[in-house]
Parts: sequence; structure tokens; C-alpha cells
Amino acid sequence: DGRANANTSVLAGGATEWKPLSAFPELFVAPSSPGSNVSSTAPGNGVDFTEQILASDVQLRIGSCFSRAWTLVMSRFWLSVGATFVVFMLVWISGTFFVVGLLLGYVLWGGLDGMFLKLTRGHTTGFEDAFAGFKSAFVQLMLFSLVSQCLVLVGFLFCLLPGIYLMLAWLIFGPLLVMDKGFEFWPAMEVSRKVVNRHFWKVLL
Repeated sequence: DGRANANTSVLAGGATEWKPLSAFPELFVAPSSPGSNVSSTAPGNGVDFTEQILASDVQLRIGSCFSRAWTLVMSRFWLSVGATFVVFMLVWISGTFFVVGLLLGYVLWGGLDGMFLKLTRGHTTGFEDAFAGFKSAFVQLMLFSLVSQCLVLVGFLFCLLPGIYLMLAWLIFGPLLVMDKGFEFWPAMEVSRKVVNRHFWKVLL
């Protein structure tokens, strides 16, 4: 909303020390004017931020993932189920036209991912957020959808296992990196793949 900048002091949950927003790379404070879109120099497109992601790590607990997901969906049941149903139907309909499905599949899924991310963060969220991919990152999500799905299909055609691997490596986290972090499609695919590789079997499960 343009109400904060890199120098705005914030207090992270559970912390005791106030810090400027620029100290939190996950918030992607870009060196741009208030209200403007994330620029190409934002951390999400930079090598330094990619290295920060790859230098850190997380503990992936499958049970916790399911528990948090259940709590999240039940807290906004009709929004969660309704938006997912509509997006699923639109993906299915677009998929009947092969090229349209390749181009728009992850524009739709990316918007839905973004909506759930907003819910997870406790932000005010509405049905229209499920379609934010068409507004905020249409070109990059369309390129992500086309390139990733084509390569996954090639992987499935040559052998089932490469297709499964590429699907897990790219299609789960890639759209979120484009939507939330301002990555271009190929860096998003590469960072997603490298992170998934660290926890491949848990991600598969």
C-alpha cells in the first residue's frame, strides 16, 4: 500500500529487537518508489538473494504440513473450497484446448497458490486473489506454465521417473517464487529444483 519502505522499523513475531524492513530479505523491499511494482533489481531476481535461499534450510515435517493445511482450510472453508473448485474447473476446461492449457494452467494455479499464501500470513484475502496471477505476474507465469509443462511432458514420454522428478522440482514451489518473490520463470524453476533436491523424498511423500 506504499505505507512502508526499507527503513520502516518492524518487530518480528517472537522477537524483542526492532529492525528495518530491509533486514528481512523474504519481504523483498525493492529500491523503488512507493506503490510501484517490484523492479528487475529487486532481491527476488538477484543472485545474492538466491544464494541466501540456498544457504538456508528448513525442516520439512509432513505431519505439520497436513495439520497446518487442515487448520487453514477450515478457518476459511468456503473461500478455500470455492476458489479451489473454480480454479480446478477452469484448468480442466482450458486443458481441453491443449495449447491454452499449457499457457494458462499455472497462471491459474499460481494465483490460487498466492491466495493460500496470503491466508497463511493472515492477510485480508478474497475470492479475487485466486486470480491474481492474471494481474501481477501474467507473462512470467505464462512462460513458466508453458516451459515447465512441456519439459515435464517430455520427461513422462521418455520415462516416467524423470517426469515425476521434474513435476515435483518445478511445479510445487515455482509459481510461488514468481508470484510472491518476483522471480522470472527460469530462475524460479532453478531455485525450486535446488531446494526440492534437498528434501526430495519428503516432498514426494
